[in-house]
Amino acid sequence: MINQIISWVQESTINKWIAILCSCFLFQSFVETLGWLTNLPFEELLFNFFGLQNNFSWKIHSLLTYAFLHNGFFHFLFNLFTFYFSAYLLHTFWRGNQIIRLFLAGILFGGISSLIASSLMQKPVIIVGASAGIFSILFAATRFSPRMSVYLFGVIQVPLWLISLSLTLISVIGLNGSNFGGEWAHLGGGLLGFLIAKNPESLNLKNLKKKISSPLKLKKLFRKKSFNSLSIDKKEMDSAIDRSKYLNEILDKINDNGYENLNKKEKVFLEKYGEK
Repeated sequence: MINQIISWVQESTINKWIAILCSCFLFQSFVETLGWLTNLPFEELLFNFFGLQNNFSWKIHSLLTYAFLHNGFFHFLFNLFTFYFSAYLLHTFWRGNQIIRLFLAGILFGGISSLIASSLMQKPVIIVGASAGIFSILFAATRFSPRMSVYLFGVIQVPLWLISLSLTLISVIGLNGSNFGGEWAHLGGGLLGFLIAKNPESLNLKNLKKKISSPLKLKKLFRKKSFNSLSIDKKEMDSAIDRSKYLNEILDKINDNGYENLNKKEKVFLEKYGEK
């Protein structure tokens, strides 16, 4: 049994992060149980130190750590299921490490959104849970293929856009409720995922550095390279433009008809493009 679990965890980056979330919840449950047995406020201390509050002070770490605590078993179970479901939907288009970068970026962006909103409203708030990062993943997958069929409870077939829209409406309605801070985090995380869904490279700091330095390299190219060298570079640039154009055509096809209607050549291209 243990060997099977270890083997499953090692299968993918997504599974590793599911294991991380489970480990954090087990630790949280242990601390809370210890508090109940000793009648000491361990749970309160845990939430105050790692949860995200708008009296931010020195707790910069809480912008990330709040996502690894959950408000009860059902909150954790729902987030775990949604993370697994959303991550493997997006895995059709993105690599595993790109999905995790988006997950973490969604947590940070959602946390900042919650801090700004609650500070402007002058309401105290403390939030926990990984929902902001999960919303980022779900909304990124939705932008890629909004009409992708999803089976709720394994029975009811609905398009992916309907699930995302429903969750958005629930969060908007909840802005006037007691969990308004969490709802702002959901909306912030979802917005981030939707905006960068078709540009996963933007989450890679190395690529960002290359983009910043590319104008300097272009100047050196025109200064130092001969006409023949420029001709070769032009061919490479034309090839890159063709690949990008073909990718956009595939993404449009996915948006219109769903991933399952791609032909074999298109699926292979999408897989190879994602490996770069």
